[in-house]
Amino acid sequence: MQLPDRVISALQTALDTNRPAEVPGAVAAILTPEGEWFGASGVANVAENRPLRPDDRFEAGSITKTFVAATLLQLVENGQISLNDTLTTWLTTSLTDPIPNASEITIKQLLNHTSGIADYLDIFTARAVTNPTLFLQEWEPEQLVGFVNGVEPFFAPGTDWRYSNTNYILAGEVIESVTGNGYGQEIRDRILNPLGLDNTFVFGEEEIPGGYISSYWDFNRDGVLDDLSITNLSWASAAGSIISNAEDLADFLMGCSSMVHC
Repeated sequence: MQLPDRVISALQTALDTNRPAEVPGAVAAILTPEGEWFGASGVANVAENRPLRPDDRFEAGSITKTFVAATLLQLVENGQISLNDTLTTWLTTSLTDPIPNASEITIKQLLNHTSGIADYLDIFTARAVTNPTLFLQEWEPEQLVGFVNGVEPFFAPGTDWRYSNTNYILAGEVIESVTGNGYGQEIRDRILNPLGLDNTFVFGEEEIPGGYISSYWDFNRDGVLDDLSITNLSWASAAGSIISNAEDLADFLMGCSSMVHC
């Protein structure tokens, strides 16, 4: 059911006027008991000046972590793994050797960012400022985790909280160790297919028919947006490789709230 026209008009105005000038485009989803609205503002491609559409696919970034967490929690619910299992229970030494306290860090601490593991992406992006080709390379999870080799942890496991993308690179590898399948395949079988999310894909794990819109990031902080559309999202892996659109993401959140196993 659609919201009243006057409400849609007000929402569109709010989206247009609140989108920062440095943001090329933005989409929004509003779902209420009275109806729903999917809106877009700005452009999908700066060079072509193509208007952004509410149903355009885009890089969902760290929303990927929600899919990974939901998948891992299903494995916990099925009794295939415990939240209190440690990294060394499930992961190879090639993944755990660079991680201080790996034998003490639990799956739960990965998911809620209380592991203390340093964030590989801080180091990766700092190096990419002078070597942007890092974004074009094909990366394996072991290589990404290797960026924190020799880096002091933020804190002892379970003593504090700090966001770290490394947690979810490792979480994706735990899924693969438990199931014997790629984390993307498990996300598709357990979440995407059951919920009918036809516009959601895992980069590098499956084909993306029709592609998705351009992405932009001023990663070298020179005030100019860099078009990252040609990047290989393996640099984000299980921490940020989902491609989706607003409607699918809304359906995911609504569907997971009503699914027993999500």
